[in-house]
This record gives sequence, structure tokens and C-alpha cells, in this order.
Amino acid sequence: MKRSVYMNAFLFTLTLLLGPLSLSSCGEEGRQVQRVPVTVTGMYSITEAGAFLFENGTAVPSNINLKTTCSNGNGAVTFYNLVSGHTYDLAVYSPYRSGYDLQKDAKISITVPSRQNGSTGPILFGKTVFTPKNDKEQTVGCPMERISAELVVELSTSNPAYEGYSVKSITAYANDGAVLSGDGLLDLKDGSLAAAVPGVVSNSVSYSTDGSFILSSAGQTVRIATLPAAIKGKPVRMEYVLEKDGKTVTLCHNYPSFPNSLSGGHSVILNERILEITGNWYYSNYPGLEWEKATPESKGYSSAKLADLTAYIEKNLSTTSMMVVVDGKVIYEYVRGNRTLADTVKIASCRKSLLSMMYGKYVENGTIDLEATLEDLGIDEDPATTDGVLLPIEKKAKVRHLITARSGVYHMPSNDGDDHAYAPPRGSQEPGTYYLYNNWDFNAAGAILEMKVGKNIYEIFRDDIAIPIGLQDYYLSGQRKSGNASYSKFPAYHFWLSTRDMARIAYLMLNKGVWNGRQVVSEDWVARTTSVVTPRAEMHPASRLTKEFDYGYLWWIFCKEFTGYDPDVYEGGYTATGLGGQYFTVLPRLNMVIAHKDETGQMGKSTYYKLIGRVAACRE
Repeated sequence: MKRSVYMNAFLFTLTLLLGPLSLSSCGEEGRQVQRVPVTVTGMYSITEAGAFLFENGTAVPSNINLKTTCSNGNGAVTFYNLVSGHTYDLAVYSPYRSGYDLQKDAKISITVPSRQNGSTGPILFGKTVFTPKNDKEQTVGCPMERISAELVVELSTSNPAYEGYSVKSITAYANDGAVLSGDGLLDLKDGSLAAAVPGVVSNSVSYSTDGSFILSSAGQTVRIATLPAAIKGKPVRMEYVLEKDGKTVTLCHNYPSFPNSLSGGHSVILNERILEITGNWYYSNYPGLEWEKATPESKGYSSAKLADLTAYIEKNLSTTSMMVVVDGKVIYEYVRGNRTLADTVKIASCRKSLLSMMYGKYVENGTIDLEATLEDLGIDEDPATTDGVLLPIEKKAKVRHLITARSGVYHMPSNDGDDHAYAPPRGSQEPGTYYLYNNWDFNAAGAILEMKVGKNIYEIFRDDIAIPIGLQDYYLSGQRKSGNASYSKFPAYHFWLSTRDMARIAYLMLNKGVWNGRQVVSEDWVARTTSVVTPRAEMHPASRLTKEFDYGYLWWIFCKEFTGYDPDVYEGGYTATGLGGQYFTVLPRLNMVIAHKDETGQMGKSTYYKLIGRVAACRE
């Protein structure tokens, strides 16, 4: 068992040097033995900790509660009726530990001597100096340290929906990246040790309980020990995994500033009350280093129906990989041939939804002004390009118009894959009045982000999104821009992403920009950018008027007027789309995200729309 650095001081080894002491005796196993009291000094009071003795690996009935016997390093505990000549292993043992391994943990070995010369009273061991009868002075070191802190959580519920749920685990996260450590749980029934082994992962420490903690309005208390004192005043997220009848729910609570009363040897009491999943409480089933899987049935889906879906995809569609995540757990994966979910592929126009996410931080902190015009920003085209410089009316377009495809700028873009072929004459439309999906807008918007932030777009994405949400397969070396500079000086900022990373991005959006308690993209920006700016009835060209989607800020939003619209599936939903079958989709009604790729570039939006419906139809 790995020992916590905060508990090492409670487990130690000594060589005891004693002079001749007095004798007392009684019978044992037909021979004369000496039973003596032994006192260990220099003890600290640790709430509900004890001093334990073991002989030959077996605990002896001499355990002492330090709570009532020690204080401030000046206390002492006495063990009675120890047998002289026997060797005992002494450990100061906190019930917050997950267990004591006599073979691995350091310890004091006490060999009890005989009394001599008529001396009385207990034999003293500790960091104090004592003088036996032979006047030979010995100093025995017994270094002790306080635990850095105790964290006490009092949990109760006034919500009948959670009555009877057991608390399966409790995890504390340091949101600033600090490393946490700790040593186990108290059993919630009687204060003894639970069968729990803490697992430290990066900036978190997690504890699994023995299932005895059942939520009720009366409430119970659980103690987590040895959180570092340095965490006081820092942002911390507490996560609680609840379970009942096979159903798992994870709830979280954020502390923007952990209570400042946290200090060495003191307790911090968090009066958590699980009420509704609103406000500061929220669902949390975020993936760690890897996505976690769940059985489809545990999330209300049928394995048999999903198997039929696989057969349908194999026979009828060109899908090359797909992931379906419900409640933060993967319930379905599909890969064709020897491909994997870790393969990185060009995601085409899905890049534009990534740009929308990146914009949020810099709009809200004032770095980017959405009302600034191209003229204000000094944005113009190279006169050597096919269409030359921008027209005066085009320079009136605002940043907001660029990221909603309503700029009125119909300059030739550097790349295709848009509706530029259907553009009206240049200068014919006032900025903000006419929707046309034109890559010039999106490429220029990317250039503005880089100019205002002062970093390459791929670095911005890495620092602001990829690292905070733990993308597994994102590398700067795998990204590159492209485009024909003779058409436009603004290249397309294409991204290469894996399917499993696309699912993380969608899951971040599903959770309103929150990842593991950290607001990566602001909730207001998520809501704004995924709301309808242009309904399909206002789109151009005319072929879009009957399609499946409205448009927001670089996101496609499921249109309620579409013939195949099912509110039980698509309500509140939106998706990033890339030419030929690249999608990452958010479906709040189902608490689901889907990541989809078609490396052959054959699948259109209509086919994908129907595929979403087939996934939803796999519900039990």
C-alpha cells in the first residue's frame, strides 16, 4: 500500500536502549513472566486515531484512543499488561487510512524489559529524556507531526429522488492543477475503517466507500483526511457517485475558494446537501484519461438493437467510425475495417464550430469586439488575388457578421466546400442582411482571432480547449492550413481530430462549457452560439429552404419545421458538420453526443440526420 506523505510521521522505527529496571511477575504457560505497563510519550491528538500494538503480525487488545489521551505533542499513552521479553510492533494508526500493512509500513519495535531494583511505574518510551536507576541517560526519539488537514463532509438530501441512494465514492479535485493526496474513509456506520483504497490520479484523490453510506434527510458524515493545507483558498470540486438499483448518478459541487479555515490539524466541514441538479449541483460523468464504457441497458438502450444498427451501417452506409455517449459513458462504438477511434482525420467544416468555441473567451474578456468592422480591424484582401481588394461596402461587415455567415462579402475564398457559387454580385448586399455560407467569412474570422490573440489558431485551441478537456490525439504537428493564395490571402485552418476527441468536444458543449468543474467555454457563450440566428426560411440559396437545419454562430441547429423533426430526439440539439460525413452532435434531450466520420466523403446531412434517428430508436 502506498503511504501518504502526511501519515508517514505516524509510522516509525526505533531502537530502544534501556537500563536495568525493577521486576514484577505473574504466571503464563506454566512459567514466571513479567507484565509491565509501557508508556509512549510525545504523542499528538489526532481525532479518532489510535495507537495500535501487534505481536507477530497479530493485533493485541491494547489499542488506545489518542483523541482522549494526547494533545499537542505532550501527551502519552500507556499499554498495560505487556509481557517482558516479548517484542511488540507499535504503530500510530489513523482510521482515515485504508489499512495497515505490518510487513511494509515502518514501525516501532518494542522489546519489553524486566523491572529491577524495586522500581515502580510504567516504562517510558518517547522523545522525552529519562534516567533509569543505573544513571545511564538515554534519549529516545519519537518524532510526530500533525496531519495537514482533515476534510469532513456532511451529506444529506431533501430530494426524495435521491432517498436511499448509496454513496459509492467521493473525489476531491484541485481545479488549479495542484496534486491532492489522502488516506481512506471512515466507515459511516461505526467509525471503523471502510474497505477503501484511495487512488490518486493527477490533481484528484478519490475514495471508494463500502456502500454503508445511504442518503437520507437525516444525513451522515464522512471524513477525508490529509488534504494538503496549501489547498485552502484554492478552487476545489467535490464529486459524489451515487448508486441505487443499478443506476449510477454523479453529482458535483464547486468551491471557487476552498474554506480558509483549512489548516494543520483542523477540520473543514462542508455541509453538502444534495437537492436538485440545478445551480451549483450538476451531473458529472466526465471521462478521465480514457472514455469509460457502460452497457447500453444501464443507460436505457438495447444491445440487440444496437447490433442491428451495426449491421445496417455495414450494409447501407459509408460510416468509417462512430461513437455514441450517453450520460458521459460510451454505449456504442463502430469502426470499419482496421480503423480505430484514435485515428486523426481532416474534419472539414467542423473546424468552424471549433472556431466558435474559441471565440467565446476573447469576446467576453474584450479582446475581440464583435461589433468591430473589417475596416476598423484593417482587414483587406491582397490586390493580386482574383477578386482584388475588398469593396467599401464589404469593409463595413462586422466580426459578428462573419461568424454568422451574413457578411455580404462575396470575395473568392481560398478553398471550396461552400455556397460561394450561388453568391449575389459583390457589393449588392448590406452586411448583416443576407445569409450565404461562404468560406471567405470563416477564414477571415480565423485570421482575426489569431491577430487579436497573438497566437496561432492551433495553439489557441490547444491551450484553451484541448488541454483542459484532455484531448488524447491532438498534436500541433498534425494540423495545417491550406488554400489557394491566388484566390484569397486567408487560408482555411483545417483540423485533424480523432473520433474519440470529437466526442469530448461535443460533451463539453452538452455540459454547457463545463469540464470537470472548470468553465472552459462560458455557459452564456454556449447558449448564444447554439441559438438560431438564421432560420432556414432566410437562407440562400433556395435549396436550403427545406433542409434539416437552422444556423447559429458557426453551429447547425436542428430545425423544428423540418418534416422529420422529432422533439424527443432533436429538441435543443445542434451539430458541427464537415463535408462528406464528419459530425459531432449534441442532443440534450437524450443527454447524448455522437461523433461520426466518413473518410470516403460520401455521407450527406440528410443521411446522417436519419442515422441519428436510428440511434435514438435503439432505446428500450
